[in-house]
Amino acid sequence: MWARLFFWTLFWQTRIPLCCPDSKIDYLIPFLYLSDIIFGFWFSKTLFSAPARRSLLRFLGQQKKIILLFLFFLLLGFLSFRVSLLPRASFYRWLRIVEIFLALIFLTWQLVEERIKVAFVVRNLVYGLIPLALLGLAEVSLQHSLGFQLIGEWSFDLSTPGIATIVIQGRRWLRPYATFPHPNVFAAALLTAILLIKGKPKLFSPWKEKIIVSLFFLTLLATYSRLLILLTIVLLLIQLTLKYFLSASRSLQLKKEFFLIFFFLAILAFSPLGIYLGQLWKRPGLSWFQRRDLFLYGLDLVQRFPWLGIGLNQFPLWVQKEGFSRYPFLWAQPVHNLFLLIAVEQGLISFFLAVVAFFYFFGRGWWYWGQKKKKAVLYLIPLGLGFLLSSLADHFWWTLPAGNWLLVLIWSFHWKELIIPPPRTSSS
Repeated sequence: MWARLFFWTLFWQTRIPLCCPDSKIDYLIPFLYLSDIIFGFWFSKTLFSAPARRSLLRFLGQQKKIILLFLFFLLLGFLSFRVSLLPRASFYRWLRIVEIFLALIFLTWQLVEERIKVAFVVRNLVYGLIPLALLGLAEVSLQHSLGFQLIGEWSFDLSTPGIATIVIQGRRWLRPYATFPHPNVFAAALLTAILLIKGKPKLFSPWKEKIIVSLFFLTLLATYSRLLILLTIVLLLIQLTLKYFLSASRSLQLKKEFFLIFFFLAILAFSPLGIYLGQLWKRPGLSWFQRRDLFLYGLDLVQRFPWLGIGLNQFPLWVQKEGFSRYPFLWAQPVHNLFLLIAVEQGLISFFLAVVAFFYFFGRGWWYWGQKKKKAVLYLIPLGLGFLLSSLADHFWWTLPAGNWLLVLIWSFHWKELIIPPPRTSSS
């Protein structure tokens, strides 16, 4: 029951502030989320069972190298407190990283022991996203929130300061949030769901799959997240290419799917949305200059604080302290690059550990599964590439709870397949 409830409500932003609700920088407010509470109950209920505890301890012993890497990373984050401008904010961020690692270990163990299966996770995740996609489309249609604050919907309209909007043919449009902290995070969740649905065949009946994917893709387009829309199209093509080469029959259905994607791209290219997106890539806006200055300021801080960084969750505070006077286009957000953010806030040793972990979970696995022609590559490679490419241009995987849970899901799927070897095929 708790597992199903957890995935159904994973992206609800129902929350209470633990302190500092009046802070002008929301990254510094420690919130307790509904997902944290449900995960806590699920984790506790599972470990009440003595066999489950023994199984988890055996799993930890088998994966001790990875566990030690996690612990060393946490230690470096803890040591960075001493240089923090606001240690309280660093401690809250450290606790969230502890939760990320704990959830990653717990979910991978559940998958390896087949207490839950990937199909179970995907189905319940999708069922939880469907009402949020409908909510997002309603927000775009009405141009304001609908009052579902109980499940974590933000209260906003076009006049809300700092709200994400887009201008099309001189008219300003609201981008959908649903219960997500930003439309880009919403887009990442939709991208993840689409790749999982298409990479795990027979999860739904054919007509139901078409309806769900169409709904999610329409909502993805409504988010106007340029990078993630482009990534979705490219990753679906990669997924279809993998499916084609793994399929012995090279079926007509795969050729139809290739044709449909290219047909959709042709229509999109000449639609108002396609023309507008093309103009955005052709003409850099203010956001591009802001991201550029955040990146340059991040490199500057790494050079000045190379070993332990500036402290967890401290980048926006450093922007306020000195960044505005050094770079003209900065705004009080973390640098939009996950790996650079780790280097800035925790130092180069932590950055090295993060890179090692990525290549262990993703690069090593992709090569191994590709050699064995394992079916899991149909969703693992596109998911891993999506994570890598988007993490180089944004920070939400590391700084926002919804992004944290997406990170946990993607990394746990990869970790699980690294542990379970592919079945042996008998040679004839």
